[in-house]
Amino acid sequence: MHQTQFTIQHIEEKNDFFALCFFEEQTYEKIDPQAEWIPLKRLLVNSDQQQIIYMMDVEGEWVHICFPLHLWRKLDRVMMKDQDLMLVLSKTEAGEAHRTVPFKNFRQECLELVGNMRDNANYGETIVEMVEEVFPETLRTLDQN
Repeated sequence: MHQTQFTIQHIEEKNDFFALCFFEEQTYEKIDPQAEWIPLKRLLVNSDQQQIIYMMDVEGEWVHICFPLHLWRKLDRVMMKDQDLMLVLSKTEAGEAHRTVPFKNFRQECLELVGNMRDNANYGETIVEMVEEVFPETLRTLDQN
């Protein structure tokens, strides 16, 4: 199965219930917004690239949706507000979200991933330090459970 990767540029909180994830601008020219995007409910981490990756199936092709390090604090806040994350597949001429697909089970998967990365040298010392720094709310939640 072929594998493609796209990077999230920014996350925009719309209200108390959900936040929108926008691709880098040039990505919208490359994707077919009418294709069927199926959330695979799976998160990975790329320690070398310092990215959290959500897996999707797009027309039989695995697609990695990458959240770079600069967005991890925002992910922490969105998760602690228990907001649903939605991937923006197409935009209006005004730049507003037109078609979206949910990142199903993102919060639970991310909680587990952050818990696994914490104090785990297998991810590398840098990632362990970053997790402590950029996921304070998530770590507090894990400590309370």
